[in-house]
Amino acid sequence: DVIITTYNLLRRDIDIYTMEFDYCILDEAQNIKNSSSQNAKAVKTINAKRRFALTGTPIENSLMELWSIFDFIMPNYLYDEKRFTYRYFRRLEEGPEIIQELNRLIKPFILRRYKKNVIKELPDKIEKMHLVDLGEDQKKVYSIYANNALSIMEKKQDAEEFNKSKI
Repeated sequence: DVIITTYNLLRRDIDIYTMEFDYCILDEAQNIKNSSSQNAKAVKTINAKRRFALTGTPIENSLMELWSIFDFIMPNYLYDEKRFTYRYFRRLEEGPEIIQELNRLIKPFILRRYKKNVIKELPDKIEKMHLVDLGEDQKKVYSIYANNALSIMEKKQDAEEFNKSKI
């Protein structure tokens, strides 16, 4: 038997997943990148003999995201969260050997496909452009945001604030 569900439904119905599964396969595993999230806590309670995590999101985003996903597929392989944080996350500035050590641990368990390797399998990109004029109120709001961004960029002392912004 196969059960296919969403993260939201799994969280809601976690109490009925009391059986042991042969496999638990997470698609879009970046949904458990935050180890303290409800999604991560729910999926990590699933009793399965074998676990897989699939994600199209680069794992380089954060070491703690990597830890959370590995904590699902192989609990404690990368130690508990506190020890992992101390051993790898907090010591990144010490040099490349920290990352090299971590890479040696995770490399055998990661199948990574690069775009250049699968480009022939990808469908042609389809782009459709729809130009929509802004309404008067939208133009005013846009103008305020644009002028604020320009002002921040012109001030050297606010460069850090601009780099942190989501503009």
